[in-house]
Amino acid sequence: MSQPPPNPSSSSSAPQFQTDARFRTSLPTASLKSSITVPKLVDAEVESLAEGMADLVGIASVSSGRLERGVKIINEILKIEGKDRFQIAQEAFQAECKAESMAIAANSLLSITHSLKLMFLLGDEEYITQRRQERLKTAVADITAAKARFEKPGMD
Repeated sequence: MSQPPPNPSSSSSAPQFQTDARFRTSLPTASLKSSITVPKLVDAEVESLAEGMADLVGIASVSSGRLERGVKIINEILKIEGKDRFQIAQEAFQAECKAESMAIAANSLLSITHSLKLMFLLGDEEYITQRRQERLKTAVADITAAKARFEKPGMD
């Protein structure tokens, strides 16, 4: 159905022209090259987010016990028992680095989901095309059966 009738003048070794004009989509030549690597990428980014969150919670739990209760004045916030300013700056830098790596991982996950959406919307995978062709075959068979039933009177 998607191929024109063979031309007797053309040689049999030439590839036949194929079209999918009924649905105006491309042929099933596109394939998801990264079908195995996408889940691995997602797993790695989710693991990075989970580790970053655990590290941030660990840093916050160590620091929160040493902070004074009052948050009225900035100087009161900076008063920390048993720590010097270098150690405070070091923990702040660690927290900032973890937060930045988590933001990068989240952005990467967002990019992966966007790519998957585009592949789903624009890509014409073989499986989708095969299912569409099977449905088309059953629809054509149903149509021919209905035509045959109505063309022969008295069959009902």
